[in-house]
Amino acid sequence: MRPDAPFYVGTTRPSRIGWTRIGLTVLAGVIATLLMSSRSSVAAGLLIAFLFTLLTLWTWMGQHARFVVDERGLTVSLGGFLPRKPWPLADFRTVQYRTLGASTVGVTLGGYGWRRGRASASTPAELSPVGSRKIYTTGQAQQPYRLMVTRAGTMVEIVGRSGTNYVISPEDTEATAAAIDQAIRARR
Repeated sequence: MRPDAPFYVGTTRPSRIGWTRIGLTVLAGVIATLLMSSRSSVAAGLLIAFLFTLLTLWTWMGQHARFVVDERGLTVSLGGFLPRKPWPLADFRTVQYRTLGASTVGVTLGGYGWRRGRASASTPAELSPVGSRKIYTTGQAQQPYRLMVTRAGTMVEIVGRSGTNYVISPEDTEATAAAIDQAIRARR
């Protein structure tokens, strides 16, 4: 039976590191705009200001997102309004909690924000189960990941069947993990 409404709608928000990245983008834009306006024409300065405004918006959107967990999987909408390709429910093997300290997020996952790439696979010390599920590790050093990580601490890791794993750092970790667990169970 298909539900009429999504299982869960959640959000990710920028952490201090995210706000620092956004602030640095604004600061760089102001400096570049002032330099361009003083050395060139006002039109060139306005163009630089416009480009840095777009870059600042994109930086914010990569940190602040809305996501939906439903019968299709997990769909992240950057900035809350720009949906990306769903993380497919058919590929979800299991869900677990993954805890990383602030000093290891960049090294382990490659940084903050919306991205995909290779990241260090989880270790048993970083993991804890969701409900009655068992934790799952691959034993490989690195694997392909799709990431929406905005902060350190406890995140939700979805282990994929096709070799790609997924990590998200939602505001409400427990509710997100429970919704993903429910979606995986409903699919079976």
